[in-house]
Amino acid sequence: MSTSTTQTASDVFLESLSKGGVDVAFSVFGTDHAGLIESWAKHNASDNMPEVPRLVICQHEAVAMNGALGYAHFAGHAQAVIAHVDVGTLNLGAGLHNSMRNRLPVLIFAGISPWTENGERFGGRDHYVHWMQDVADQRGSVRNYVKWEYEVRSGAAFPAAVSRGLQIAHSNPPGAVYMTAAREPLEDPIESYQYPAMPAPAPTVPAEDTLQDLVAKLRLAKAPLLVTTSAGAEAGTVEALVNFAETFVVPVVEIRPFHVNMPADHPLHQGYFTDAKIDLLAQADLIISLDCPIPWVPVIQTPSDDAEVVWIGVDPIDSRIPMRSLRGDTFIQANSRETLNALTRLGRQTPATDEAALSERRASLARSHDALVATWDKELATDQLTVSRLAGLVAEVCGQDALIINETVTNDTRVLRQLRKSKAGTLMGEAGSGLGLGLSAAFGAKLARPDADVVCLQGDGCYVFGSPSAVHWGARAHNAPFLTVIINNGGWRAVARSTAMMHPEGHSARAGFQEGRFDAPLDLARTIEAAGGIGLTATTIDEAREAIAQGLAKVREGVSVVVNAHVTD
Repeated sequence: MSTSTTQTASDVFLESLSKGGVDVAFSVFGTDHAGLIESWAKHNASDNMPEVPRLVICQHEAVAMNGALGYAHFAGHAQAVIAHVDVGTLNLGAGLHNSMRNRLPVLIFAGISPWTENGERFGGRDHYVHWMQDVADQRGSVRNYVKWEYEVRSGAAFPAAVSRGLQIAHSNPPGAVYMTAAREPLEDPIESYQYPAMPAPAPTVPAEDTLQDLVAKLRLAKAPLLVTTSAGAEAGTVEALVNFAETFVVPVVEIRPFHVNMPADHPLHQGYFTDAKIDLLAQADLIISLDCPIPWVPVIQTPSDDAEVVWIGVDPIDSRIPMRSLRGDTFIQANSRETLNALTRLGRQTPATDEAALSERRASLARSHDALVATWDKELATDQLTVSRLAGLVAEVCGQDALIINETVTNDTRVLRQLRKSKAGTLMGEAGSGLGLGLSAAFGAKLARPDADVVCLQGDGCYVFGSPSAVHWGARAHNAPFLTVIINNGGWRAVARSTAMMHPEGHSARAGFQEGRFDAPLDLARTIEAAGGIGLTATTIDEAREAIAQGLAKVREGVSVVVNAHVTD
């Protein structure tokens, strides 16, 4: 009994997604989605049906998942991913990890095997695979990574389930939610429905006495320091951090940032670090960890015993990391932007007791910033195509307005020092280790910001992990061209580096860490040609500059380009 001429739960589900603010559904279809496919076609054929999300068909679930994350990062709200039963759910893979660690909201929907076997209900089992795809606990496969999982058993429940899922996805800290349904409830006839809007909680600020106490400590501190990873996630926080830092003269260090948190050209910006010693941390008497999950690695460095450590953020204890015993004297759960604004307001009402000392600290930090930039500039003084030189070329050619997806793993700090991003909302990094994020995230970013130049900067290993054939097809099919620059060092540098740290004189070291090398040749520039894109190869600075400029021009004409740059370090 076809339901093509009646309103069904599939219609209600898709319309509810739109009512909840979802713009795009990144979809990989299977036999469980017949009702949804028919609903999209029904809406496309009608001029008077409610709005539904744009359908973006993907050729792999990893592309759909990471594409939705890229879209959410630059648009600021959750998108939908449609996956195929248990197998499609498993294909979401590391994207689930990325959503959790990058704190990005997404609503995932996956079908489950139909319930009925003998025609009892429309939508029941009619394929061999419907038995093969019936597993004991499909939702259990994602439970470690999502904030909420739920099976919709009645078509009438879709509006409330969608609203509830999106509310949880957007609540701090944001993340993925997972919803399932069999074919039968998706075909339920629905006469009428209401979408129950349930927004995420409003931003919170600490109690006034907590704020006053921290202001007093900031005024007394002789060597304060603020470290952050993701303060820039919310619009307005970069400006708030600048105002705060200037009011209290606090240097800002970025730890593996996946946003622009503090403009790199600001004199209080004191550099980028990952797994490295930080002089200012050793000297600090007051450390503020602002939305920074790992401000130091204990086997590398710890704060002074006399330093006071204050953690601030939407989840300052990082409750989804089972073991983290980094010390802290105060943990403040609050919205970073509003907390910074409140501290700045109170700080301006509480003048410093020693203005001369404050002025000297400001001047000293400005000198330190200038010295830091001079060091970064020296990394460009080479005639070799190094990682730093290549990143500098990307910054030079693409400019500050370009949206950069930085998936360069162990090279991330060298890359950031040359990108020197200063414009809020133009950087996406990777907090976790679900490699392969970059390409699909760039695809999603271009869909979210179609007028922007989008550049994916990643290593050769990450490029291969990223399902490039499926991504480049998606970019062509959905008119979302972007530029990819591959930092090709011929292997997994992170693997070699980790092995060298643990076994510096070991057998692998003596053999040159061959386990992390890609000795068999692979022409990565050719992959994109199958999807109508352009592949370019560079081995020198001049070739790289020309390839990046040519590539950016072609992207602006609507053609995706890959520049495979072979670096010397």
